[in-house]
Amino acid sequence: MRLLCLCFLGLSACLPRHAEPPWAVGIRVRGPEPSGTLWTDPDLPALEDDLPHRAAARETAQQARRVMVQEQTHWWQFVPLAAIVRPRAAFDAEGVEEDRERVERWFHDHGWLDASVALEVTSPRERWRVVTLRVTAGERTEVTPVLGSVEALPAPVEVALQEALPPAGPWVSQTYEAASRRLEGVLRAAGYGQASVTAQRAGDRVIYQVEPGPVVYMDGFRWLGLESIGGAALDRLARNSIRQGAPWDGARLDALVADLTARPAIASVRVEPGPVVDGAAPVTFLVEEAPRLTWHPRYSLGANGALLSATMGAGVETHGVGRRLVTSRGHLDVGYRLLPTISETPGLLSGNHGPTADALLEWDAPLSVVSRLALYLRAAGLLDVRRGYRSVEPEAAAGVSWSTESTQLVAAAVVDHDAFTASAAQRPVYGRWFGPDGDRFLPSYTLVYPELRLQVDTLDRKVDPRRGLHAEARWTPRAEFRGRPWQRADADVRGFVPLHPRVWTAVIRGWAGATTWEVPDAPRLFGLRYHLGGPYDMRAWSFRRLAAPGWDGTVDDTRIGGNVLLYASLESRHRVHPHLTVTPFVDVGRTWEGWRSRQIGETLYGGVNLQDLTGDVGLGIDAPTPLGMLRTAVAVQPLPTTGLVSAPPRWTWQANLDMRL
Repeated sequence: MRLLCLCFLGLSACLPRHAEPPWAVGIRVRGPEPSGTLWTDPDLPALEDDLPHRAAARETAQQARRVMVQEQTHWWQFVPLAAIVRPRAAFDAEGVEEDRERVERWFHDHGWLDASVALEVTSPRERWRVVTLRVTAGERTEVTPVLGSVEALPAPVEVALQEALPPAGPWVSQTYEAASRRLEGVLRAAGYGQASVTAQRAGDRVIYQVEPGPVVYMDGFRWLGLESIGGAALDRLARNSIRQGAPWDGARLDALVADLTARPAIASVRVEPGPVVDGAAPVTFLVEEAPRLTWHPRYSLGANGALLSATMGAGVETHGVGRRLVTSRGHLDVGYRLLPTISETPGLLSGNHGPTADALLEWDAPLSVVSRLALYLRAAGLLDVRRGYRSVEPEAAAGVSWSTESTQLVAAAVVDHDAFTASAAQRPVYGRWFGPDGDRFLPSYTLVYPELRLQVDTLDRKVDPRRGLHAEARWTPRAEFRGRPWQRADADVRGFVPLHPRVWTAVIRGWAGATTWEVPDAPRLFGLRYHLGGPYDMRAWSFRRLAAPGWDGTVDDTRIGGNVLLYASLESRHRVHPHLTVTPFVDVGRTWEGWRSRQIGETLYGGVNLQDLTGDVGLGIDAPTPLGMLRTAVAVQPLPTTGLVSAPPRWTWQANLDMRL
């Protein structure tokens, strides 16, 4: 410990001090006055307004602050070691003045035409600078939108334009620029391919000047900006979906643009008519390609009462392979896992630890952009060490997919091989787990089955979402293993509901699944079972510890998990600080051997009984760090677990540092 402290102090002393610029340790927006401000509550510190109006003024200041460029110092940047990974934010006088202009311009663009922003810089310590922007906003300008001259347009088109106008309200430049584009879309959908609309403010009105131009007829397709992808395949797709010689069809073109833009190979698509000759023009697609190769780091550190693990890897995406809209996604993670000693080797770690690996590659190529069908291939592999055994689990799938911006439906044939082995220290337990057909699991097998998979994702962001839904459902309608039919279905749904803007979010999860065999003497396959326990579901149970009623749930028991699963949880994520979230939670769930109780020989396999459900309650804390999000939790079982011969401990803790985008 002394050596560690000396190294820490020596490293701190080696950091350059006098050559560094001052730090910007505080960047605050004070004001504006509450009159006319927006009504929501952000996570800024308290401002200097009266308490009843504080939330409204703070929200306006928070929205204005998003345009600033000066970086805000985080708590970890005051730690010398962390400063090496993520340097401190240096004070930039020119950048602060630019931020003052940006904030002032933001207020002007959002209706506070008389707003002014004063800049104050204080130095509470020698090398610290605190920046304060004091906003005086005044009253907000209200405007009413109206159309300019539209006498030459047909009556239905004029009615559609009136319906597309935004409602009267405060002047916001971005809102009315977007309304101009929306009105242009109405005109182009009606056949006016060269239409343009401009918004001009005149006192308390916004006048939309409409220039419809002539009706344009579509004549051919032209693709500009394509390099690696090429336009031949896209041109064929467009010709198959849009009839040439017809008036400009904005709705069909918008649908095609939306499908193209959803492809990772394409960053953006803009449609314009080419040169108009005798009322006809080619449809010109201006395409901006996305980067062809991107990668992102992935790593995870985890610990609880039954698991120590560390993984590190990378995820890769490639776009625009060859001259087609082919995309691929994948990752490779390698790590090491350490589990508690098994009962046959007290005091020894051999046999219950080892390397882990997780690999995934998904590949798809569109069969038709318009129909959104694509050829889908997937290859995955898992190398893992667990209590009493080690496993190698490769998998491959091939089929077709249909996708939109938020939904993907995959129909595929899957080949899954599972093989389980053991080290010398694990073999006493392994011998009781795996064996021939009967009461134990098979040590090696291959499954071939069809699978339908549906994924819906409407989350507002991937990391720490605040609203939206993420749902996954899988269904194997019928498959056979050694002449014994089986079916499998499961669904996992997570919903995020903002109870208070940026401060309080409810997270609701439901998970259910079942694997059923049509014959009573079916072999027992470990890979088809459901498991509960660990950091992300039943948190008061150790790693995959919760067993079906009637069985131990210890390392010596072969019936950890079950063929049927029901689980639900409720979390309340409360942000008490911009860098600290407190999460109370409740979990409830259980696994069973089947839907109905079944007697086979002298063994009774219990069926689903809601009275067997068990639960836990706990409290978690999430905090950002330079290496990702740190999540910790403590969970307690409020009631004794029913149906287990030897239940796990009544409480446990979790700690996870995760960066897997």
